[in-house]
Amino acid sequence: MLRWTIPAFLVALAVTAVAAGQGPAGRWEGQSQIPGRSLALVVDLAQDGAGAWVGSIIIPGLGIKGAPLSNVVVTGSSVTFDLANALGSPPAAFKATLAADKMTGEMRQAGNVAKFSLARVGLPQVESPP
Repeated sequence: MLRWTIPAFLVALAVTAVAAGQGPAGRWEGQSQIPGRSLALVVDLAQDGAGAWVGSIIIPGLGIKGAPLSNVVVTGSSVTFDLANALGSPPAAFKATLAADKMTGEMRQAGNVAKFSLARVGLPQVESPP
């Protein structure tokens, strides 16, 4: 039994270290709590070949699929990005904090504020703008 415990522990430690080193890269799924209902969100974040952060968002309840994110900024455990055009003007601004495989924060647009919570569910699938 001990013979299998140590290798299993080392594999788990390696997986945890890799996940921790990803920062916000990945596919994130969860909900935003807008007044009167929950709104499903899927956010994909990755770094491009030059190291800049890029992303896209899916909001099924609003018919948004693969809308590009702009102004993606990652600083330590803080992530901010905007969703321009897809929700009208002004752009929706997202500000979040990372803790392990959770991202929590607020979405702001036109004076409205909605909290959101996302969990990392896999590798990023950022959709390129048309």
